Amino acid sequence: SPGQKEQECYCHQVFIDKDDDLIVPTVQQLVEHSFHSNHLKLAEVPSCFIIQMPRFGKNYKMFEKIIPSLELDVTDLLCDSPRECCLCGELATQECEECFKDKLFSKTGLKQYCDMCWRQVHYHSSRRSHGSMKLDCPVEFARTGKAMVPREKMQLFAVLCIETSHYVSFIKYGPEDHQWMFFDSMSDRHATLPEQLLCKHYLCSNCIEDIQSKGAGQGVVDCPLCSSMFPLDPSQVLTPGVPSPDKLEEAAAFPGPAAGPPSCGDDATEGKVCDPLLGKPSPDLAEKRCQEHNEALEFYCEDDGECVCGPCTTTGNHKSHSLMSFEKAAAQIKDKVLNSVKSLLQTQQGYHFKYQDLQKSEEELKMQVGRLQGNLSKKFMAWRSSLEEDEENVLRMIDEEANRLTSKSSSCSKTLNDKMDLIRQIDDAAQDLTKCDRLEFLE
Repeated sequence: SPGQKEQECYCHQVFIDKDDDLIVPTVQQLVEHSFHSNHLKLAEVPSCFIIQMPRFGKNYKMFEKIIPSLELDVTDLLCDSPRECCLCGELATQECEECFKDKLFSKTGLKQYCDMCWRQVHYHSSRRSHGSMKLDCPVEFARTGKAMVPREKMQLFAVLCIETSHYVSFIKYGPEDHQWMFFDSMSDRHATLPEQLLCKHYLCSNCIEDIQSKGAGQGVVDCPLCSSMFPLDPSQVLTPGVPSPDKLEEAAAFPGPAAGPPSCGDDATEGKVCDPLLGKPSPDLAEKRCQEHNEALEFYCEDDGECVCGPCTTTGNHKSHSLMSFEKAAAQIKDKVLNSVKSLLQTQQGYHFKYQDLQKSEEELKMQVGRLQGNLSKKFMAWRSSLEEDEENVLRMIDEEANRLTSKSSSCSKTLNDKMDLIRQIDDAAQDLTKCDRLEFLE
């Protein structure tokens, strides 16, 4: 709890705020959001974990549907436990609560990083204010020097739905993923038994009524599990009753009871399944025959990547090859595909973060360029105004100087003209004197 107080309990009531992004959540998402909102951690991996979903009445539902998680990964919910970086997979040293609510990240999974990924993710300006919470790695694990952090997962055992005194449940009765059985507390009172469609999938009576009402206009029923379509006539569509105990594997599935994988092909009544190893539809993998020996396929050749029969392993081309059972081969191939997908998702997430950062950097660059252009325009406008004012002042000074010089020149010219007139008068008087006799000249 937030006060670092340990409570011994095996039940957790999910309390979360309304989140419009969680439309059809999984149990994994709800548990992580609830632990994050209430600042809770697990002191240890519980031997049994009862999780109560958000309550709702008949008139209000927080979620229309909740997808049960067949595995609940509690690694990131443990306190003082080694955790891996959500980006690179190395040992995490810091956790960020703000990144858990960041819409750029995935909608599930707590966000913890190693030191390098923390710096890269929080280098962006929008995440620089995020606060970090230091993670304590056990000394024993740090001494081992292991790079991979072990994942702590819990298997789903049962799903219980209660409405007043009526409850239905799905209970796991075996180790295989498809080994589930259905129980209804009021099956002896009214027709609530699962009903089987022509595609071999089982649905409860409420779901049957729902899909019948939706397809009433077109006269067909659409299976919500495999999207196969059938006539609306219940006698042609439904096979009431729960399968016998020796056929539980045929009818069990989860989160919805089903007979097997979705149908392939156009004819839904053929009941074909898609063979993941052969890559094409077949009625049943056990009935598939070897084309060379006409024997039933029994093993998977790891060297050639194909299914083989018994004679192929003794006298055929696969005699010295590495062989394994279909279950083991499917598990290995599934693990390889999941690891590849996980690596691709991590790479995609990294590129997505870089792309988002580039977009925001581009927007910031555009804003900076706009501000720079505005500042330059203002400066050039001020410079232009100053130059125009200086031009007016210079032209005015030139005009004033020209007027002063012109006025001075005119004054000098007038004085010079007056003196020239005086000289001319003196000259005329001197000429007149030269024409007189000497006595008059001397006088």
